[in-house]
Amino acid sequence: MSEAVAQALVASGYQAAWVVSGGGSSAISTVLSVAGASAFMLEAQVPYSAGALRAYGGFTCDGLCSSRVAGALSQVAYARAERFGDEVRPCAGVACTAALQTERERRGADRAHLAVTVKGRHFHRYVAVDAGSRIAQERALGETLLAFVKACVEGK
Repeated sequence: MSEAVAQALVASGYQAAWVVSGGGSSAISTVLSVAGASAFMLEAQVPYSAGALRAYGGFTCDGLCSSRVAGALSQVAYARAERFGDEVRPCAGVACTAALQTERERRGADRAHLAVTVKGRHFHRYVAVDAGSRIAQERALGETLLAFVKACVEGK
């Protein structure tokens, strides 16, 4: 299923910059496994530490897994897509901040915040991530992120 969604994104006519932190990297990997992915994927960033994420977004805040942070990151990614893309095709900025299963103590449930900026519109989605292995959580989140991006670029 996710491979078909990735193929649809590559064929969408969009060009996108992605930023994911804490989870969602499997979506990037899936897109990059599609022939012709460079027509869609301009860049993919994975700022994993708090400092790297803050530097990428250019902001300071305590909670990094939030809709506010994901929204801000998608706007940064959108601006980067506009800068690096051609002037013909539309751009998208994709962001995911996630708190998945971990060995350290963490506040809150396993979750993710997805955000896409496209054509001056901002889309957000909260995802409650089911308990399970970290690998299973990442796989499910990657599929959810791909489907969300596809719906956003299709205007649904």
